[in-house]
Amino acid sequence: MAAPQAKSCTAVHSHWILMAILMCDETLSVWFKHGICVNYRGSNVHHYRQMIAAASPGRWLHRNLYRILPYKVIPLPCPAAGCGVTTSCCPNSVPTPLHLSLAGSAGCGCMSGTYLLTYSPTGGSFGGPAWVGSAAACSRSIAFIFECAQGVRWQWHLTITTGPFEIVKNVNDDTSTCDPFLQTYSGLNVFTFSGACSGSVSATVTS
Repeated sequence: MAAPQAKSCTAVHSHWILMAILMCDETLSVWFKHGICVNYRGSNVHHYRQMIAAASPGRWLHRNLYRILPYKVIPLPCPAAGCGVTTSCCPNSVPTPLHLSLAGSAGCGCMSGTYLLTYSPTGGSFGGPAWVGSAAACSRSIAFIFECAQGVRWQWHLTITTGPFEIVKNVNDDTSTCDPFLQTYSGLNVFTFSGACSGSVSATVTS
């Protein structure tokens, strides 16, 4: 399972608490000075705000959460990595930066490499959310669009554009996974080019 992620990690003045942590699911976690980090199930953003505003965060915790809400020990999610994006293609959130790795064969070895994809709420093929990127390869300026789209079913679509007359799109392999995030394009789902290069390219998208 993916480690829990945090929106914000805020240091507090306390004899026994280091940080109040707002998680990506809007719950409150607390990092204690003895090294343990716990998440209070059923808490919310209001608990987080009240704790960081309290004159005595430790006393506030004892009065408002201790023996009131259940808790679970979790790995420390700080420094905050930020929260991912919810899609119809995965039950878990997807990180906003992703990495696209291309492996070209035959005459398309010039396209091989790893490229950064960044989240854009309007970067998709039809103006919807997507992860987008670009690279100089094969003597071309190449653009990438990675998006969750519905065809026969919801799948991850990857579009590679090498120019106005060469736009190649494929869907991810059925063996791809969401947690860990690993979307592959191989076998029948490889990209075949004849303009920027002549050959095929397999792809992998990871966090």
